[in-house]
Amino acid sequence: NKFTVFNIMKNAMDEQHNVDQKQLQAVFANAQAGISNFLFLDITTRNDWSSTFAFTPTKNKGYFYYSAGLSAVWNDIVKLPPFISFLRSRISYARVGNDIASYASRPALFTMQTIAGVSRVVLNQRTPYPGVYLEPEDNRSFETGLELRLFKDRIAADVTFYKNNNYKQYMEVPAPPGSKYTTYYLNMGNIQNQGWEATLTVMPVRNKAISWTSTINYSGNKNKVIALSNSNIPGADSSNMFILTDFGVNMFGSFIQEGGSWGDIYSNKELMVDDKGRYIIDVNGKLKTHSLSKKVGNPNPDFTLGWNNSITYKDFMLSFLIDGRFGGKVMSVTQAVLDWYGVSEASARARDKGGVAINAVNENGTPFSGKIDAESYYSTIAGRAGIGEMYMYDATNIRLRELSLSYRIPLKWRWVRNMRAGIVGRNLFFFVLHAPFDPEVSMGTGNGLQGVDVFGLPQVRSMGINLKLGF
Repeated sequence: NKFTVFNIMKNAMDEQHNVDQKQLQAVFANAQAGISNFLFLDITTRNDWSSTFAFTPTKNKGYFYYSAGLSAVWNDIVKLPPFISFLRSRISYARVGNDIASYASRPALFTMQTIAGVSRVVLNQRTPYPGVYLEPEDNRSFETGLELRLFKDRIAADVTFYKNNNYKQYMEVPAPPGSKYTTYYLNMGNIQNQGWEATLTVMPVRNKAISWTSTINYSGNKNKVIALSNSNIPGADSSNMFILTDFGVNMFGSFIQEGGSWGDIYSNKELMVDDKGRYIIDVNGKLKTHSLSKKVGNPNPDFTLGWNNSITYKDFMLSFLIDGRFGGKVMSVTQAVLDWYGVSEASARARDKGGVAINAVNENGTPFSGKIDAESYYSTIAGRAGIGEMYMYDATNIRLRELSLSYRIPLKWRWVRNMRAGIVGRNLFFFVLHAPFDPEVSMGTGNGLQGVDVFGLPQVRSMGINLKLGF
């Protein structure tokens, strides 16, 4: 019952070990100042030296960054109405540096690999962009917010605005044909995130027998690719594109382009239409298509909302969390393949109805009457290489994220301070779901795989019991 490579078959595969080593040295300092306990200033500075920049100019081996934050407690500055328990404002700016991947500044010319007992030389296919030195990544963020508590903390609110820009991100881009490499390392881009976050907490009931605390959370983020070009690269322009996932044999791709957003999903095929928006059917009775690269959606939500409640009555406590993601588009390749094979519910309904009713015109310009055959229709739009736009779904969903009920067991033991037993369920059900799968489930962790379902495992519902002891 020992699971090792050598117990499968002798010399089936030799163990591979990749050891990445780097050294990071830093100097850090911070300072804090306060005025009469109502105005506070925090400043930090740091300088890092990373071995990953060993083969770059000396000025790039060390990089300096800093932050500064100012906050004010207005209750101690001016006289506020009695119902305002607490009022604080804050503003901060931070700049953070980061190093690059180990050995990226001068990769080895080749590596030795041993597979199935055979050693071979593998030439390196990755290198820094010719004539361009790698630099530290640069993140700059601004944040301001307000915290307010009213009526002896019965109502509390916290609102934050932030803006974050990532400059000189370390990226790997395809090398042009004939360069003897497949991938170039370089720093490029300015990707911006900005948005609002807000929390509102109220206590409608608070007495000795019962208390109820309710909290609403809001978060809205807008991502935009401001720039991808690198001014240090000769001939660089705004047409640069970064490929997260190329089309290949799939109906989707993910590309980062200036003016777009991180995670944009593209389709490489589209149904042809006439000047009146009607689909065109060829002489064989099939829908006509043409190839193109077209943005069809982004899985990131416009905003998220969460509603958390905690109710206690004597020794009982009930809590539940409802949250929702609103906006965004996701793709189901699973649905496309099932339609293609004719084993989906949608294709069965189409066959039962005698075909698919569409607004179409024949190739010669005459109106199309009747329905298009279900097999012909789905063989055109579906499958892994189908039309991605036809399989985009609204990612909006609202679910019961968690529900729990617990009871505090009365104790007479001095050495046990608290004992509570309860039941808890997570991800129990959806109130609203438009997509044929859970939009939060992705087929992988890569950046180019978000919002696309390819026969992924379904999300699970969990239920359990717990016992908590406090000493």
